[in-house]
Order: sequence, then structure tokens, then C-alpha cells
Amino acid sequence: MNDRADRFRATEGLLQKYYLRYPATGEYGAVYLWESEEALEKFRASDLFATIAESYEVQGTPDAVKADVIMTLRPD
Repeated sequence: MNDRADRFRATEGLLQKYYLRYPATGEYGAVYLWESEEALEKFRASDLFATIAESYEVQGTPDAVKADVIMTLRPD
């Protein structure tokens, strides 16, 4: 994670990335917050996206779900 963090920080349109670990299963995941749908699609076409599974040693098919933010508790 630390080795790739700068590349994610430099990703245009990526507002935040939360790195997750699920204690019950030992699995890892992430939540990405994007500036726009276009920024997400540009990322999905990037070399950085293409290397995620290999870099994080994903076994099987990664699970990816999109959701819309409908409200924020703290608007800042």
C-alpha cells in the first residue's frame, strides 16, 4: 500500500481512498471517492488500475461495486 500511495495521490479526480482490512476474514479492500464518473472511467482505463490485482495479490475475481453519495455528514 505504501509503495503505491503516491501514484494514487497523483491520480486526477481521486478525492480519497480508504484502505480497508476486514478483521473477521483477514481480507483487504478499498473505498474510492471520485470527483466525477469521468474521473473513475479514466482511472479504470489506466495502467495503475490494470496492476491492482497483481500488486495486491488478489485471488479470484475482485469485487467492485459503485454507489452514489447521497449525503455527507460533514460537507467539507
